[in-house]
Amino acid sequence: MTSDVSEVLLPCPFCRSGARFVKHSAGVRGTMAFDSWDAVACAGCGATVGACDRRFRSKDDARKAWNTRAQPAVLAVPVDDQNLMDEQHLRYCDRNIEASQAKGDADGVSFWHQWKAEYQRRIAAAPAIHADHVPDAGKMIHEGGEHA
Repeated sequence: MTSDVSEVLLPCPFCRSGARFVKHSAGVRGTMAFDSWDAVACAGCGATVGACDRRFRSKDDARKAWNTRAQPAVLAVPVDDQNLMDEQHLRYCDRNIEASQAKGDADGVSFWHQWKAEYQRRIAAAPAIHADHVPDAGKMIHEGGEHA
């Protein structure tokens, strides 16, 4: 048996577990105070859409909200700024090495030398991100859905 496409729910965006429809209600059935609404809940972590705010009056509305994923903003540091931050971090390591030497702290000197060497290794391994290769993050957010 195949699921109707209109009822397919994407995995939870937080834990990747499956999700299910949940029908909520409040008040006494058959009275004017009775209210019911649809929601979607993750079977793993319990994340929900529509559980508390009563805004989805159909499974389809709840499904659309659950399956909507915001486009992640692209956060990239231009190369010149990244190089400056790397230089500042390496100078910070050098200052800590000097301070540890001045105190006669051999463990501190060793630690900061190792830290600096690891940081330099990561700098060498990281690809440079040039500003002309970074998409317009604002445009991506606006094109991604209902975000303004």
